[in-house]
Amino acid sequence: RILNSLAQNRICDKDPITGRYSLGIALLHFADIRKRQAKVRDIAVPFLRLLRTHLDETVILAVRVGDDRVQLDRVEAHHPLFLNAEVGMRVPLYLGATGLILLAGLTLPQINGYVARTQFERRQRNTIASAEQLQREIVLIKKNGFAESRSELSETHCMSLAVPILDNKGETFAALGTL
Repeated sequence: RILNSLAQNRICDKDPITGRYSLGIALLHFADIRKRQAKVRDIAVPFLRLLRTHLDETVILAVRVGDDRVQLDRVEAHHPLFLNAEVGMRVPLYLGATGLILLAGLTLPQINGYVARTQFERRQRNTIASAEQLQREIVLIKKNGFAESRSELSETHCMSLAVPILDNKGETFAALGTL
């Protein structure tokens, strides 16, 4: 049953004649995503450090995984007041500047699909709480080329900014943000 489920998702293939299983084409897709993520992290870390040095703010690198953003890395500010941005932390895309910039980088059908399946949970006073509010924010982000948020995730009064990291096709595949 598990193998049949993996085969339906192309993670493995079942030979119709022999009934034997082998690795599927979907693994190549996952490997390509992982390879790009590892490359961007290796390339970005020196820039994260440089930005942190100039801004003295925590700088994060994030990618989209499904309907969430995942922190790939962070370089923390030197001052004692900074927000926790754990590596590997998953947060819905509509929460915070880094997720919003990743969301704004999607195609219109992808954005519409995300909006349709998302149940907005108000975590703080400034949290985006509706599809209409999110759509207005995405239009603004696309116009400005950056995203900002104010205390959407925590009670701490803070502001964050994020910009997209574009691939060679001009598509957003990662985000760089400050906390």
